[in-house]
Amino acid sequence: MVKKEVLKKPHTCGNDFSMKLATILNIIFVEKKVPQEKGALCERFNIKMPQNINVLRGSCLTIPCSFDVENKHEKNLDDSCKAYWWYSYSKNTRLFTAQEMTEDLTKKDCTTTFNPAHLRQRDKYYFSLECKYNISQTSVDISFIDDPPSPTLTPSTLEVKEGTSVSLTCSAPAPCWSHPPALTWTPNLGQSQETLQENQDKTKVKTSVMNFTASHLHHGNKISCTAVYQKQHGSPDVTAESLFVVFSKKKKKKKPPQKTNSNNL
Repeated sequence: MVKKEVLKKPHTCGNDFSMKLATILNIIFVEKKVPQEKGALCERFNIKMPQNINVLRGSCLTIPCSFDVENKHEKNLDDSCKAYWWYSYSKNTRLFTAQEMTEDLTKKDCTTTFNPAHLRQRDKYYFSLECKYNISQTSVDISFIDDPPSPTLTPSTLEVKEGTSVSLTCSAPAPCWSHPPALTWTPNLGQSQETLQENQDKTKVKTSVMNFTASHLHHGNKISCTAVYQKQHGSPDVTAESLFVVFSKKKKKKKPPQKTNSNNL
């Protein structure tokens, strides 16, 4: 039996899109011809950003982004680092620099803020990072929505006794960090405090906590939390609302101690 010789494909790192992207970037942005390090394109950055994110049409969008690099390439993190965003439509590939929209790349922070003019109604956006000879790329699926989601209320249901201290939390996504939603309680039953909190994937959420003491006057009341999102370029604001009903119970009256009859003793 004659053994067939199996031809092995040469090893490559990354996908075809990554290799084409690296080639294009080198052609466009590298003016001087410099010697290439062996395997430099394989020594990629580890870029971290959400895989999916929602943006309200007409509003800005902040995409949290950070990256890691091997210690031996820390020296390449300088002002020469560049960031780019790619998106495809009508079978044409567009490229624009994100340098003025990103944070400090020398501190491994590639967080990018888009204004509405930068955003196109397309599903996938590609992000690429170039420092010296190191090039890497990743992508994020962006979903465009016309109406924001309803705020999340915690607890989802409320049943308390009179005189009990109550703490209600209202949370709403904040895709645009510079213009987070404004949260309003109706009726305002006590003091409230707002914060901009960070999720596990580094996206942010606006949170308002209202504290009050339950009374019989609150029984059956509807409490709502409204999130108002501000759009840009003169577009009208949009709102989303969530509500729930407060069920309060009366305190149980303590029974007086029973008197003992001395005649029965």
